[in-house]
Amino acid sequence: MRLVTHGLEGYELKNTYNNDKNLSEIQLEHEKEDELVMVMVKVVHEYRHWMVDCMMVVKEIKNGLLEEVKKLEWWFEQDIDDEGERMKKMKMVVKYKNWVI
Repeated sequence: MRLVTHGLEGYELKNTYNNDKNLSEIQLEHEKEDELVMVMVKVVHEYRHWMVDCMMVVKEIKNGLLEEVKKLEWWFEQDIDDEGERMKKMKMVVKYKNWVI
């Protein structure tokens, strides 16, 4: 295994100690920091899942609305076609009545 020093060769690094705390207190602080990091990771993870779930629900709603719009378009086209047929029949009746009279 090679130690990476990032250009610090030749410099003497001093160990610093916190004289107010013993090693177990420092370890406890690090454990608490690690625990906080884990909690934050879990929160972010849950938030992402929640966002994905929300996006899926929105997509389902959008797809449902698009299907309904397509159905309405079809019914509207049918009504227009029926209206056109009714108008043709009415014109034929009017022409027939005018011709007879």
